[in-house]
Amino acid sequence: MANNRIVVAVIMLLCCSVVLTGCKDTEKEKALEEVSNLKAQLTKVEADLTQITSERDDLKAVADKVITLEEKTAKLLRERDHALDKAAGADVLLKQLKSQLAQQVQKALALQEQNKTLQDTISKHTEIADATEAGNK
Repeated sequence: MANNRIVVAVIMLLCCSVVLTGCKDTEKEKALEEVSNLKAQLTKVEADLTQITSERDDLKAVADKVITLEEKTAKLLRERDHALDKAAGADVLLKQLKSQLAQQVQKALALQEQNKTLQDTISKHTEIADATEAGNK
């Protein structure tokens, strides 16, 4: 963009020097008018350049924010995936523990039945022993 300004300035200088070196008044006026137009165009180009530079800087700032947000989003997605993996592992562990609990409940019920049978057997043997002892007396 700075090169454009230099080129325009050189062209204006050449135009002015050609115009001022022996031109007729009408040609001189046309050349001066052209120089004036070129100056106006240069001013517009400079204003456009300033605006474009400002817009570019704004877009760069927004792009930086987008990149930062993308990085944060990627990190959050990785954390989410890790948490889902842990939850899946916990679910498998929970199913295993439920299965073990069911087995333990079945074993406890079987032991209760066995205990009841043993108590009944002990009671019968005690009654028989008491009856036999009472009959021996």
